[in-house]
Amino acid sequence: MFNTIRTREAPSSLSRRQKYNSKDVLDELCKVFFKKCYICETKEPLDINVEHFSSHNGDLNKKFDWENLYLSCARCNNIKLQGYNNLLDCCDTNTDVLRAIKHKPPTTPYAKRLEIEPQLVDESTLATAELLNKVYNSDHTDTKMVTAVALRKCRVPDDRISQRSYPLLASRELIKQLIQEKLHGHQAA
Repeated sequence: MFNTIRTREAPSSLSRRQKYNSKDVLDELCKVFFKKCYICETKEPLDINVEHFSSHNGDLNKKFDWENLYLSCARCNNIKLQGYNNLLDCCDTNTDVLRAIKHKPPTTPYAKRLEIEPQLVDESTLATAELLNKVYNSDHTDTKMVTAVALRKCRVPDDRISQRSYPLLASRELIKQLIQEKLHGHQAA
């Protein structure tokens, strides 16, 4: 999870209350969230969802509230569902989600767990840590197991990534570079 600032105005389609996931909403959410899932930070996920930060449960005001709409990958949205309505808000300028929860990356690509450690003991931090633990480590179905392994591999330490960036996933460019190195059997400068 990463901090971001919602500087954009609510897309006009939301005022019509017909669709909360129309193109203009997705376009603006991609700008606000840098085309990343706000929970696992996967850049440009193949399956994106417009996620309700606080479940709307049929409340039309919540359903079409711009401040309640977040960009999520399908995996994270499926894990979160309606069970987490008290998470740390990465759009709240008074909340530092990067410092509130420590991510201990696996030391190998095939490590079984990514350790998630809450650094605060309030309800929102504990709930967010629980969700992140499920996102990175859940293997109660075959598909969850496979996708969790892929997420953990993205968080393997690399000496080209500074310690300060550890809560963030490795950049897409670095991942491409690592793949190229593996394919061509040499290390780029």
